Amino acid sequence: MNRRKIIMVSMTIGLIILILASIGIYTKQEQKAAAVQTEQSEAEDNNVVTYNGKKYKYNTDIKALLFLGIDRSEKVEVNSQPGEGGQADTILLLVLDRSEKTLKVIEVSRDTMIDISVYDASGSFLAKSKAQIALQYAYGNSTRKSSQLMKNTVSDLFYGIPVNGVITLDIEGLSKIVDAVGGVRIVVPDDYSVIDPAFTTGTEVVMDGSQAEKYIRYRDTAVTGSNDDRMRRQNQFLMALIQQLKGMDGSTLYDVVMRGAGEYIYTDVKAEELKCLSNYGYEEEMNTIPGKMQAGPDHDEFYPDESKLYEIVLKLFYKPIDK
Repeated sequence: MNRRKIIMVSMTIGLIILILASIGIYTKQEQKAAAVQTEQSEAEDNNVVTYNGKKYKYNTDIKALLFLGIDRSEKVEVNSQPGEGGQADTILLLVLDRSEKTLKVIEVSRDTMIDISVYDASGSFLAKSKAQIALQYAYGNSTRKSSQLMKNTVSDLFYGIPVNGVITLDIEGLSKIVDAVGGVRIVVPDDYSVIDPAFTTGTEVVMDGSQAEKYIRYRDTAVTGSNDDRMRRQNQFLMALIQQLKGMDGSTLYDVVMRGAGEYIYTDVKAEELKCLSNYGYEEEMNTIPGKMQAGPDHDEFYPDESKLYEIVLKLFYKPIDK
């Protein structure tokens, strides 16, 4: 992977990273186990795995937090069961190494195909069904339940690593945050005039809240892989925001953000834990999961490269055991 510039961020900018990107239970699947050819003895420590003849032990200094950007505008249906909680259009797994004081971000495509848990209107579990991971959020009967379902499913995707907390932002909160900080300046990289007439190639734009929401939300569902382009715009927008806010007073920024979007945010992470982000170095470039995007019968379907994904999990969450 290319070398990435490490930048230190304040507690409030760390919180902005979590918020503005929007706009465990271990159920190991047999297919995944076969794909990576993992050999694990029942006699081994539960935190030890063997891959390609080498042993790895889970790194207990690692903590994983999940960020979700939620769009509630559309209802979904999986196997004839409606889900009304909304969709997790943005899914970020934040990997905190508490020993090294580093924070890495893994961006998960909303189109990732995985077994999700389907519930009926009364909240009773019905079945597991293969669907886009974004749809898992729809099957909770509350923000808390939907967020927990996403934690479980993301844990499954990453081979059972524990997801220790979640931060959820409804899309409606984005424009309020951007307006509260006076807009975000970017240079439009391509012709996105279909999104907004002001978004022409090379144009410098100070986006207000409405423009920012459109810029990071839009995708042409008629084009296979359009979510990849949207994720690149989200990453660009986030980096522009960080650069803009570096010099601002932290306490003031925190107050502005929470006043603007507090009602749109849900989290089970304690404030003290969020404050610890001030001590972490943040990788300026997000990590993505290798895999293949293809057109499905109803929508785009992204299938991770299981071997490469497992190797990412080993690299970020485990340490090799030297013999």
